[in-house]
Amino acid sequence: MKEKKEPIRGTRAMLFGFEILINGVLYDNSIETDLRIDRTVLETEFAGQTTKYCYYATLAALAKDQEAKLKRIAEITLATADHKAREEALQLAATGDKRKFTEKMYDTMAKTNQDYQLAQLAHLDAKHLADKLTRIEHAFAQRKEMLISLGAHARVGASDPKVLGSNLRSEYRQRQEIVKEEIVEEAEEIVEEITKQTEKDLKEKPPTKATPTTVRKRRRKKD
Repeated sequence: MKEKKEPIRGTRAMLFGFEILINGVLYDNSIETDLRIDRTVLETEFAGQTTKYCYYATLAALAKDQEAKLKRIAEITLATADHKAREEALQLAATGDKRKFTEKMYDTMAKTNQDYQLAQLAHLDAKHLADKLTRIEHAFAQRKEMLISLGAHARVGASDPKVLGSNLRSEYRQRQEIVKEEIVEEAEEIVEEITKQTEKDLKEKPPTKATPTTVRKRRRKKD
């Protein structure tokens, strides 16, 4: 009995980190990063939205064009394979082969042709890429709507004393956390410097061991 293989666990990186290869050109893929919205800099996000949407919409259009071309190539390859299958049947009949070839047999021979198989796989890969980029294009259109909504909410919040006060308190807490982190980091650096200096002093002048004589001398000095 064959052992059952454990399924590979999918991750976000696997879904977003695919190659965008169109007509032999490898395009940059920053989809996951570009889809994110930083609410603290909405103006910057608005400014970059058009460029991002245009980039991925163009890639989607190029991918659709590539898919259409490869589909046409697959159709031509299938027609060529079908013609080849019929010619082979005629050659067999000329040699005395009495087998009767049906349309179903011609179709099977053509579709199992290696050239057609490769052309069909290339077309399916191109279609898969075009479908993904089309959905990503739609995601960037939704990103635009989200930016508009966030912008409207920010404008309302700026004129609402309650919302403004909440934002100020949140900003104050964030600044407090930053100051605390800076103080801790500075304290750690000071402790590290003191430790290094102490270790250096000990190496240059190691402490003397206490003996009964040195102890008596110290007591006399104190007295």
